[in-house]
Amino acid sequence: VKNVRDRLFRGMCVETAEFNKVIALFNDKKSAIYALYSDEVGQRMARRTVDETLKYFDEFYRTINDPRKVKREILDACRGGS
Repeated sequence: VKNVRDRLFRGMCVETAEFNKVIALFNDKKSAIYALYSDEVGQRMARRTVDETLKYFDEFYRTINDPRKVKREILDACRGGS
């Protein structure tokens, strides 16, 4: 981890099917999460903060929607995994 914005998954291992449910939930909530940064409160935030946050979310969603990245960065990185 190079800085506080780097992600490092160190959660407990669970079955892939369980992670897939969580990924589906994040994907279902994506538009609502992004909308928080364009609503009344989000519009009061510094534009740079909003842009950096949305970029962080973009990277997160790219990761969870790429099966190879999910395997490498989440499933293989869990505590108790191989």
